[in-house]
Parts: sequence; structure tokens; C-alpha cells
Amino acid sequence: MPAIHDEPVEVVRRGDTPVQFILRDRLYSVRGVLAHWVEPGSWRWTAPIWQPPEEAAQEVAGEPAPPAAPSPEPAGDRPLAYRPATAAPADPADRELWRVEAAAGRSARLEVFDLCCTREQPRWTISRLAEAPV
Repeated sequence: MPAIHDEPVEVVRRGDTPVQFILRDRLYSVRGVLAHWVEPGSWRWTAPIWQPPEEAAQEVAGEPAPPAAPSPEPAGDRPLAYRPATAAPADPADRELWRVEAAAGRSARLEVFDLCCTREQPRWTISRLAEAPV
């Protein structure tokens, strides 16, 4: 079973519930919804930023960091200081997730997928989790 992770997908809904989707030019029918939830976008934050200690100290003191100058010592010998990440979320949009059982035909095996839709700009992605138990 080839891995599928965050691939774009086209989804057909009936009401709010996904009923079909097209993945890699194959039509899948949703046979059952296992779970449905919404993740608020505010919980995903940017990664921490690492920088040399002298630049971090100047930013804390309120001075702008000087432009990077060539250093006579190799960069690998300088310790790095941790500067906390800014408070800006990486992805501010809420995400709606549906865990579904679906198959590519009437006699095909059921598989479990996570369908994810961002709410601000509706864009669907999909991840395959596993084959459903028989």
C-alpha cells in the first residue's frame, strides 16, 4: 500500500459530510465516517529561531542586530543561543478533519483516510492511515 500524506484531493459533500473524493484519478466512495473534529489554527506556532549569542543579546537590549560579518572562526565553534519564537501562528486557519472509511469500488477493500479542509480557503488534503479491518 503506497503512502499518502497531505496530498491534494477533490471532495464531494452531501450537506456537510464528505461522500466521495477523487485521489490519483480514482473515485472513492465514503462508506462510513469514523470521526469528525475541528482543530483551531491558533495552536500551530512557528518553529523557534536560533542565532549567535551576540545577536540575541543585542536584540534583547533593544538594539538592531548588526549585519552578519565574516568571522575568522568557523561557525561550528560558536555556541548558538535560543530566541523564543514569535507569537505569530504558522497557519492561522481552522482545519476541519474527517476520518472516513472509503473504497475505490464496490468490491475494493475499505481503507481509512483522514480528509482535511482548511476553512478560510477551502482546500482539501488527504492522508491514508491503514486498511480497515475485515
